[in-house]
Amino acid sequence: MGGRSNEFPAIYDKEKVGESSLDNALSWDRIEPIRHRRYFDIPAILPELDAKHQARLKSDPDFIYLGEQLELLEASRATTSISLNEKTRMAKRTKDKAEALAIENKRRVSKGLEPLDTIDETGEELDETASSAEGDKTGEADSDVDEEIDPLLTETGHILLDALPIYKINRVANSR
Repeated sequence: MGGRSNEFPAIYDKEKVGESSLDNALSWDRIEPIRHRRYFDIPAILPELDAKHQARLKSDPDFIYLGEQLELLEASRATTSISLNEKTRMAKRTKDKAEALAIENKRRVSKGLEPLDTIDETGEELDETASSAEGDKTGEADSDVDEEIDPLLTETGHILLDALPIYKINRVANSR
């Protein structure tokens, strides 16, 4: 125990288990932190970045879809009981599928894609995507598969692009 923090006794002998038991193990060392200047005040620009982000969310069909899917999920999780009547349960399942289909079709139409007739068609698309991902792992990827753009990754890029000009302005102002 080094005395720099609260440490519990080791369960295993450190000399027999871990890197130190190897022939060419490096000796243990502690590197002291260095002091450096504060580079950028991120909390100061968060409101501006968040405002731009929220504006994009309102018009992005993928984020609208994600929000509506989240609402469906929360409603489903809020359900504390289910009917034992088979007809009632089948009606609920049909209603849930219809809601999911409506949300998916709303997204597809806003992106210029063909609407689906049944929610099962989305499952087939997901299965095809999963099988093509497995093909990627084995080196047998289908080159005809058009992967959909990840909306979260795209939005992350937009946030970064929003932050860069603000960062440059603040950097110039701080250097004067």
